[in-house]
Formats: sequence, structure tokens, C-alpha cells
Amino acid sequence: MAEIPQPPLPKRHDLQTSADLERVTDYAEEQEISTTDIENAISLVEGRYSEEKAAKLQRVEEMENPESHSRKKFNEEPQRETSGRL
Repeated sequence: MAEIPQPPLPKRHDLQTSADLERVTDYAEEQEISTTDIENAISLVEGRYSEEKAAKLQRVEEMENPESHSRKKFNEEPQRETSGRL
């Protein structure tokens, strides 16, 4: 007796597995940190570090030469606002 070949049935587990895999992949892609976000964060941190370093250097210089900085402050003329009226 020869068996009659039956058409293959759709494999539901393969379809469901591929759908689950696609959902997981989409979620992972959404959760990834983009390179531009990383670059922006790094530049922000570097900018703050540079500002803090410059302020610290200025404080150290003031501590080493307090007289030169105080003279500079007293010798500077105050800036006057100029208005359009005479």
C-alpha cells in the first residue's frame, strides 16, 4: 500500500517563534543607546570637567599670588552702561 502524500501543515510553533523573536529584536533595538546620545553625554562631561579644571586653576593662582589679583581688581575701572540718550 502506498501512502498518499499530504500537504505539509503550517508549523505554528515556527510562526510564533519568529513573531516572538521579532518582538524581542524590536525591544532590544528600542533600548539601545544611540551613538549620538553617547557622544552628547561625553561632550557634556568633558565640558564640565574643563570648566571645573579652569576654575580650580584660577583659584590656585589666586592662592599663590593674592596681591596681583587684588590689585588687578582694584585697578580695573568699572564698566559703564552707555545708553542711547545724551
